[in-house]
Amino acid sequence: MDGKGNSSDHFTIATSLGTAAVSESSSQAPRAYQLAHDDALAYVASAGRIHGAQLEQALRVYRQEHPRSTSSDWQLAQAFASR
Repeated sequence: MDGKGNSSDHFTIATSLGTAAVSESSSQAPRAYQLAHDDALAYVASAGRIHGAQLEQALRVYRQEHPRSTSSDWQLAQAFASR
């Protein structure tokens, strides 16, 4: 993997965040992704050695909502960090 992330996952996360800003969603995903931002930055900066609780929660939520995704934790952390 090239470590740059999967563009469809970046789009999915961005769409989820945008949707949450426009409407009140019952989904916990957009909030979990926003809360994971700082943990995701630490994860990426530490080359995956730092696993914060907010990042772990966002990864669980994402995988529950997108069970067919093949993105790695690294790719998703980069997407969360970019928001």
